[in-house]
Amino acid sequence: MTQTATRSDIERRLDRFLRRFAYVRRDNMDTFAQRFAELLKAGDPPRDPRSLLPRVGITMESGALSPPTRARWARRGAGFVITVTAHEQPAAQSFAAWREAFRLLAARPAFPSDLTQMTLERLANRFATAILMPEPAVTAAARRFSTNPDALVEVLATRFGVSLAAMRKRLYELKILQPRSRTVHVAPVGTPTGSA
Repeated sequence: MTQTATRSDIERRLDRFLRRFAYVRRDNMDTFAQRFAELLKAGDPPRDPRSLLPRVGITMESGALSPPTRARWARRGAGFVITVTAHEQPAAQSFAAWREAFRLLAARPAFPSDLTQMTLERLANRFATAILMPEPAVTAAARRFSTNPDALVEVLATRFGVSLAAMRKRLYELKILQPRSRTVHVAPVGTPTGSA
């Protein structure tokens, strides 16, 4: 995105992206997030919102927000700004920024689904998870730890730029880790794992 982009250029680009989808729900969130990452030319994780979101006219900054608000989007000039609370660790700020990016997209008139507030919150979490920890990348990285499960969560959290809790939760969702099991469960290469 160039510095001379106008508000209408930015909004047209976001709306053109959103019109590619007949709906946005839990069952297509991984695809929605992947396509947004492609729009940003994000490449492999880690995916830093500070460097990626400006490519579609969204800047990110730290600031003071009243709890429990962790992030908030607003219009600024020709584009948008996402303000994240300055009192969070970088991994939490990143997650909050991606959640807020989804809220911004959901507020666009071209967004294809009507969402309740509860559904919006759940989908925002899934979007941030799918952007930061895409299933294929997590599965491929986890394969290396089939004989060393003790290091899995910590190493992958660092690799994907997320908190230990977020990575552990994602590994449980993908059934790579299972409660009370010391085994890493990764399907053989070429076998789809299927998101929970």
